[in-house]
Amino acid sequence: MTNRRFCRRADLTAGQLQAIMSACSDAIFSCDRKDAITSWNLAAERLFKLSETQALGSSVWSLIPTHHMEAVLAQRKKACDQNSPVTLEIEMQNQCGELFAAAITVSAVRGAEDEFAGFVTLVKDIREQKHIAQGFARLDQLHMLGELAAGVTHEVRNPLTIVKGYLQLFRPREEFAMYRWHFDLMIKELDRINELISQYLSIGQDAHAEKQLCSLTSIVESLLPLIQAESLLREVEVTTSLEDSLPLLWLYEKEIKQLLLNLLQNGMDAMKQGRRELSIKAWNEQDSVVLSIEDTGCGIPEHVMERLFTPFYSTKESGTGLGLVVCRDIARRHNAEIKVRTDTTGTCFAVVFPVASLTPPLVG
Repeated sequence: MTNRRFCRRADLTAGQLQAIMSACSDAIFSCDRKDAITSWNLAAERLFKLSETQALGSSVWSLIPTHHMEAVLAQRKKACDQNSPVTLEIEMQNQCGELFAAAITVSAVRGAEDEFAGFVTLVKDIREQKHIAQGFARLDQLHMLGELAAGVTHEVRNPLTIVKGYLQLFRPREEFAMYRWHFDLMIKELDRINELISQYLSIGQDAHAEKQLCSLTSIVESLLPLIQAESLLREVEVTTSLEDSLPLLWLYEKEIKQLLLNLLQNGMDAMKQGRRELSIKAWNEQDSVVLSIEDTGCGIPEHVMERLFTPFYSTKESGTGLGLVVCRDIARRHNAEIKVRTDTTGTCFAVVFPVASLTPPLVG
């Protein structure tokens, strides 16, 4: 009689545990001593895109990328030795082979005689937390850049203006006639430094001018003589495909020109050898206007893609690492989005502008 009552209590406890696992928003699964999965809750089905029927009996190592296996083994041993849960952050992979950031807590399971019986693992998807943390890190970087830019403005721009002024004063004099190309070169390089400082200052700043109702096609066409001149020097073939009936957009025209030139410069720099073609396209897409710049370079490596819009990060010998940061900042001020597609045959940067009403937006 006592045994039957005990069994009913045990069944109730198991049912309660099953209910808890089913209701939990984090993935929970267990495995036996041979690492075969023995339980699998609904959250695990959603996270790993794997049904309970598919998961039960399969190896737990199918969920963990090879480069993280050593770390997981070490933490599992620690959980056994200390007889307490351990937590670590790793990448995991779902049934489709997609990787995602996860915080996992591993606990050793022991049987009635205290013998080792397997592990229970709780998996928390931390992709959103990582994204938020990266956003705060970017804000810190922009704050640092703002402070740096303020100092650069006064400490560098003022003496540069004085030096340029004296060069322009002495250049016309007859006694310096044979050195005028030297003067022109120095003035040109001072202008380059001044432009670099302007890029520093533009990062993270709000626009103060008013947006104007502009034709994106007209902006691109106004830059074509400059683009074609540069392409001839670099031996790059430039083609354009601009739809005629694009809606007008509220834009800071000068900023859009800067964004376009930055992306074109990057595209030309990316094509070191082989077919050197650059295409500029603009078209309607549902409630958006898309401006794309596509090159035929060798593509962007994965490790570079991860840091593509990081300030001061550049793969060019003379790069400042600010060009794409400025582009992203300009896009954000226009509520636009920059999408990047890349492979070994080339890279495409597409700027997607939302088509808003013709009512003038607020300044800035």
